[in-house]
Parts: sequence; C-alpha cells; structure tokens
Amino acid sequence: MDEDDNEESDNPAPFFNSDKYMKDKILDLTEDTITTFGFILVDAKILPSKNGMTLKAVIYRKGEDVSMDDCARLSNVLLRRLDVEVAHFSENYDLIVESPGADRRITSVRELGIFQDREMIFTLKNPSFFGLKENVIQGRVTRLSGETIEFSSERGTYNMEWSDVAGAKLYFNIKNYL
Repeated sequence: MDEDDNEESDNPAPFFNSDKYMKDKILDLTEDTITTFGFILVDAKILPSKNGMTLKAVIYRKGEDVSMDDCARLSNVLLRRLDVEVAHFSENYDLIVESPGADRRITSVRELGIFQDREMIFTLKNPSFFGLKENVIQGRVTRLSGETIEFSSERGTYNMEWSDVAGAKLYFNIKNYL
C-alpha cells in the first residue's frame, strides 16, 4: 500500500460527504418518520426540480384512506426532522408527501403486498393461459409468495407470476364513497 492509499482509508470525509450517502440518509429518515406514525412508505424518490431537488414520499395506511390532513401533518413533522438531521435540507430540497392516489399504477410485487387489502385491476399478458378471453381482470390479491400471486375475482381464483402481468393498478369504485 502506498502513502496515498493510506491517506484515503484514514479519511472518511469523502464517503460521508457523498451524494449517495446523503440520499440514503434522507430516505432512511423519511421511512423511519413515516412508519413511526403508523403509515407505510410506498415510494420515496429524490428528483431534480427547478429549485434544486424534491423529496417525494408516497404514504399509505392499511384499511384507511390517507387524508390531506395526514399528508400535511407528516410533511410538517418530516420537514422539521430533516432540517435538524440534514444540513440545509429546506434550502436545497422541496418536500411532497402524498397518498398513492385512487388508481395508482402498481410497479412491483412489494406494492402488491402493500395494497393487498385493496381491489385491483390486472392486465394479463396472455389471458388464454388462465382460461380467459379478456386480458383485464378485477379482484384482490389473496396471497403472495415471492413472485407468485394468488388473485381472486368474481370469475374465480388465479395463480400467476408477476411476469404474467402486463400492468396492475388500484381500482377506484366511487360507489364506496357515496
């Protein structure tokens, strides 16, 4: 090992000042804050914006709707925490805390698990493989095991792999709110 290698290993500053470390710290603090309040962090992203960067957090609570008040309260608490634990957070970041939306597109098996209590619409790549003529089916995920999904609808129960799914989204039924 030469002298330059030794200097690098003795100096942790480049690691602690890195963008990746800061991003990971912000996302970890975000998840911890949101779960402390009994919500699930569906997604968190740090995105470029015209004022610098934006932290966007999507939250969910099983069995209940996420209200605007929930988002505002969590946003306020999260902003205060990030301002304390991340130098100049408010100067460099905008913060958005939002619900998943009424008809959120499901992007992963992890999200299927999060929204297992909600009705969904699946678009299948090959409906005939499941004995169906149409490629769209509505129902609920009843079981997940790795990439295997058990899905129940009025037409029956289907076992499929995530790779069999062309798309999935939450189903919004206005009648539930009337």
